[in-house]
Amino acid sequence: MPKEKPFDALCFVIDVGLTSAQSGYSDVAFRVASELVQRKLYAESTDCFGVVVLGTKGTDNSLGLKNITLANYNGGCLSVSDFSILEYLERHIKQEKSDNAVDWIDGVNVAIEFLKTATEKSEAVNQKKIVLLSDLGCPSDSSRYDDTLEQLKRANIELNFIHPEWKELDENEESSAPHQDSEKGASRRKPMTNHQTDSFELVKNLVVSTDGILCDTFTALSNFLNKERRKKKPFPWKVDLQVGPDIRINITGYIKVSWGLLSSWKRCLGSDPEANEIRPEVTFVRNNEDQEVVEKEDLVESYKYGSELIAVTDVDKDNSYNAGEKSMIVVGFITREQIPFQYLLGDGSMVFFPTEGDARSLSSLSALVNAMNEDNVVAVVRRVYRAGTAPKLGTLIPEEQKGEDGSQTTVLSYIELPFMEDIRSYFFAPLWNDKVRPSNEQLNAVDELIDAMMLKNEDDLPTSSTLNPYYQHLYQCLTYRALNPGRILPEMGEHTKSIMAQPEYIAKAAEKPLKAISELFKLEVVMAKKKKATGESVFGESTKRGSDSQEDAGAKRAKDDLSLSSSVSVTNVGTTTPVEDFKQLIKMGFQFNAVVVQMEKVILDLVRLSIGDSMDEKIIDCLKVYRETSIELKCAGHYNQFMVELKANLVSEKKESLWEKAIDHENLGLILLTEESSSKVSRAEAEEFKAFGLSCKGTNGNGESEAVNDDDLLDDL
Repeated sequence: MPKEKPFDALCFVIDVGLTSAQSGYSDVAFRVASELVQRKLYAESTDCFGVVVLGTKGTDNSLGLKNITLANYNGGCLSVSDFSILEYLERHIKQEKSDNAVDWIDGVNVAIEFLKTATEKSEAVNQKKIVLLSDLGCPSDSSRYDDTLEQLKRANIELNFIHPEWKELDENEESSAPHQDSEKGASRRKPMTNHQTDSFELVKNLVVSTDGILCDTFTALSNFLNKERRKKKPFPWKVDLQVGPDIRINITGYIKVSWGLLSSWKRCLGSDPEANEIRPEVTFVRNNEDQEVVEKEDLVESYKYGSELIAVTDVDKDNSYNAGEKSMIVVGFITREQIPFQYLLGDGSMVFFPTEGDARSLSSLSALVNAMNEDNVVAVVRRVYRAGTAPKLGTLIPEEQKGEDGSQTTVLSYIELPFMEDIRSYFFAPLWNDKVRPSNEQLNAVDELIDAMMLKNEDDLPTSSTLNPYYQHLYQCLTYRALNPGRILPEMGEHTKSIMAQPEYIAKAAEKPLKAISELFKLEVVMAKKKKATGESVFGESTKRGSDSQEDAGAKRAKDDLSLSSSVSVTNVGTTTPVEDFKQLIKMGFQFNAVVVQMEKVILDLVRLSIGDSMDEKIIDCLKVYRETSIELKCAGHYNQFMVELKANLVSEKKESLWEKAIDHENLGLILLTEESSSKVSRAEAEEFKAFGLSCKGTNGNGESEAVNDDDLLDDL
């Protein structure tokens, strides 16, 4: 058996009783728990969750304590974060609200027993945690405090408490949670009752005794709203740094900065155990009518250079450029100023350290870095990641880096440099010249704007801890789509918008300079000159001859062609061979709902454009295959609905003969309940529908009688 991955076991204790439900705290608690689960879900964490609901209408727990329920969304067991627990926290738990008053200590004891039972056979548990979400409004039995504390310590369980925003805590600074200074935030905080004050002291002591966390809902949401990706373990890249022909220094590199790309969704498996993985199959066919399949061994790799195909054989590949083995070679040293910022290339950076446990590496690299710092130079290096890869040009820059213990360490930062082919040369006019030059007032106004917008400290916009708002909104959309399939995705949340928001003090300080700039730099409306209309520009060239006129004629014929598909491979249903196209698309696995829409459009086009009975046979063949496939795939509703629309079209076009051929001769009427179980059309309704003309009563394709008129037909569409 594979070794079980280490995980933390967390159990929510959520109060939905009398005071929590009436004060609205329970709704905030649901959101806090949901955001924490989402944070773990998108971080691909192995942590497992359980939910104990306090103050429910029923009772379901191992201790038999009244009005306490162990959530059974996962069979009453610990489970990793997934959308099933999110669905429970977002929807089903709201039904448990009641007017029952339950002691929070009972909920904690049920959670302790649950964690002990759920983790007793597992050796991979790192920590066991209880997250209490209650307003502590109900009376509590303080005499059981010592017994609860003893159980927590004996089971090595950490208690965390997320409480409402209380005025007393903010005024006395008893909680470390930061609060908003706005009037809106202050008005949101509520005073504590006597029960809440007494219970809070008990909970606080339990949290401190078990090394837990105490914070309010605002602080918790501020932290949980930020979703983070799974942390990757640093992977070392070990190489010898070659300085000249005789000096080699063992160094180890780690990726410091790289693009935070999300995992690819090309390969995804459903939660259904019977679902099969979708694997792409690539085949190559000849570009002719037979479309013969070409075997893989008969293929030759080639590259397109202009209009020519240049074949590349195995012999050519063997003679390709060989960069050599894995290496990093110093080409030379230059000053920092000789490398412009715009020449720093690549998708990230690396940092290099002496190889751990190698004393010679430590002393050699330290001597090299100190010498580079004294001379203010950087190294230009040639880097080959592994054998068979292309060489890269880069620079090693000595930099000071602060360690986890606060100590300063000198490292070599590696950033790629461009080759000549990578550099783009652009030539622009100068910003100003003798004719166009800004005045001193304008220059001073811009200087004032820059001074006003200077950040006071790094914490105003900390790049190292600023999350990508695109990913945050994507996580929000994924959660919403999983819980609300088919609905329109929500707008970007205010929290996501605020990630890159400008600090308020900068916006306020920039108001005056911006106003001065708007007055000094006047904008003028420049009207574009109208071009003189000529016969050539209006009607185009009229002297085309030979092949040009033939191409125009061919293009015109293609435009007038009714076919919806002009390529050899079938991508949609065309009017030329609609039956074959329809069958091919169904065979290729296209969704039935999408294909029938195309077939219906083709049939209506044929009815509209046909003269006499010239298209009757093709229309009847289309209806046949449509009806047979609907019965075979058990989707009678689409066909019956379309027949109502087709009948109205035939009546308006006065094509009674086509209706008689399809209904009386070919028996292509509505699909009956006896033919297909999803249909709701009875035999009597089908017989009534056969009559040509719009009667006062009709069917909507589902067996329900209704008055047939134009508005109803539009509604059906």
